[in-house]
Amino acid sequence: MAKTNKGKCEGCSVTGIIPKEAAQHCQKCPQIKQKLNVKGGTATEAFVAIVFGDRVATEYWMNVLIPCDTPVYEVEEFLKDIWLECCGHMTTWEGLKNGVGEFKDIYGGNEEPDEKDVAISECVDLGGTVSMDYDMGTTTTVNLMFYEKINVKMDDPGIRVLIRNTINKPNCKECKKPNHPVHYTCDDCDYSKMCEECGDGEHEEHSKTTISNSPRSGSCGYSYDDDEEIPEQYQLS
Repeated sequence: MAKTNKGKCEGCSVTGIIPKEAAQHCQKCPQIKQKLNVKGGTATEAFVAIVFGDRVATEYWMNVLIPCDTPVYEVEEFLKDIWLECCGHMTTWEGLKNGVGEFKDIYGGNEEPDEKDVAISECVDLGGTVSMDYDMGTTTTVNLMFYEKINVKMDDPGIRVLIRNTINKPNCKECKKPNHPVHYTCDDCDYSKMCEECGDGEHEEHSKTTISNSPRSGSCGYSYDDDEEIPEQYQLS
């Protein structure tokens, strides 16, 4: 059973929000309302979606504002920027209308390079869930459930993170100190969690990556040092 990580509101900075209460918090938070209704801002219709990296929104999850006119490729870039990008792998979507983003035989000349220019509102229904796979080898799947549609006024309309899960990085399993453990990957200790000091002895020749706040943590060398920091363009401000 997947563990549950609690979240932090990017409006009021309240922590300890559990996933099933996140939608209600977004609706009631005065600071979120204020930042999404700026005097003189551009009127925009937007989805609110929960984005999660497993079959249920427990471990890695976010509540995100996505303007309805956002192209699919910008949603994809957001997911890569905050959770996925490591080596420029391929992506494929499932559940978008008209087969947008689905895997195609690009070598057979069947790719439509501009198809992801279509607005996300033309590809999903309110209440619907879609998914995106990143990397066709070591695949990470991200799901998006579009649960609400609201009207906002923003100076610079775009995707914004409203609530994001936080993680408690485990103590080093050798010295027990909270030293931001790393993954050490080898045949004998697959993804064992040890700090640099303990791991650089017996395991110094094995691959290692920092534990990140992402469902891709440890896959294909994925590592993001500032994993609690939301990229500036997606911050609620």
